[in-house]
Amino acid sequence: MASVQNKGPNKWLLVVSDGFHANGKRKRHTKAFQGTEKQAIKAAILFEEDIKQGKYCAASKDFTFAEFVELWEKDYGDRHLAPKTLARYKEMLNSRILPLIGHLRMDKIRPMTINRLINDLEDSPRLDGKPGKLAAQTIKHHFRCVSAILQDAVEWDVIPDNPCSRVKPPRVKITQAKCYSENQVEEMLKFLKKEPLKHQTLIYLAIASGARQGEIMGLEWRHIDFDDNTIKIEQSSQYLPGKGVFTKEPKNEASKRTISMPGNVMELLRAYRAEWLSHRLRLGDMWQGSERLFTTWDGRPGYPQWPGQWFNKFLAKNNLPHVPFHSLRHLSATLLIKEGVPLKNISKRLGHTVYGTTADIYSHALESVDRVAAEKFEKLLTGGLVEKTDRKHG
Repeated sequence: MASVQNKGPNKWLLVVSDGFHANGKRKRHTKAFQGTEKQAIKAAILFEEDIKQGKYCAASKDFTFAEFVELWEKDYGDRHLAPKTLARYKEMLNSRILPLIGHLRMDKIRPMTINRLINDLEDSPRLDGKPGKLAAQTIKHHFRCVSAILQDAVEWDVIPDNPCSRVKPPRVKITQAKCYSENQVEEMLKFLKKEPLKHQTLIYLAIASGARQGEIMGLEWRHIDFDDNTIKIEQSSQYLPGKGVFTKEPKNEASKRTISMPGNVMELLRAYRAEWLSHRLRLGDMWQGSERLFTTWDGRPGYPQWPGQWFNKFLAKNNLPHVPFHSLRHLSATLLIKEGVPLKNISKRLGHTVYGTTADIYSHALESVDRVAAEKFEKLLTGGLVEKTDRKHG
């Protein structure tokens, strides 16, 4: 309900009641106005309409961080964030962030508040019951979540600046990518020959392409170019409880890419396609219509986490050292580095946005190649160049 209060000659306070706060106190939005009483009443009605339509953003002192988050989710998160990103934000907010700072008024959140939040997170136990504290990377994800929301508050003129911008984010050590050695790869591929064609195709495709798990599960036959020996990464498959399996664009623009594939992997894909088509024909009307490479038995898009789940069982069955399915992506990059493929090409192949990301992740492999280069120089300088120089001076 809208009303006006006279505050002096041609000065008015527009007041709109809009439900109640969590503590039971009535929510009141106010706005100063100058003009006649008739103009003030009209302005109050328009003010109320803006509030109902979500076009008005109150001053920072008018609501808490939790109340702003509710508004932010409705006006921005639900509309613009990827479903999995929004789900992860909600998980972090509801489990840890809001219980710690949700009660604070927006104008009371200072850099010191954020520092205390980080300290509290560092001291917090894991919620899954496992021993130990939160990983530094997990704490950094919480920090980024809060910072992103507060930055939107700045852009919406709710707060003057983002307190997170004056706080040093949690430091995270860059972990080196772990993957099988070449001997271990040979051992794994030996056991893989005993598996169905579908599983062989999955592993060879993962190693040769370096694609992410969701990208592989998003592949459709239209993305495979048998004439050009390439695959196109144009979409990713994801899953969320309550939403099921869904398709989204890749992680970023750099992730949309065309990857050249070796001939033997393309032959494997041809054989698998023939088997895939035969299975679809046998099912007839029971086929659910998906054109994905990897589907359920009745032709629905496969569960995005299926590769990792199957891979874990495969390794355990054959008493092979456990590595995650994602390590095949690292294996792909490491093998290319050892073969002398330029890092810029590898970065593009992996779909990394920043070239330096590739160098950071695979610095161990790059050091190994650098040692090989040093050994080659030693042979060259000792057995060839030095002897020629000695003969010349002799």
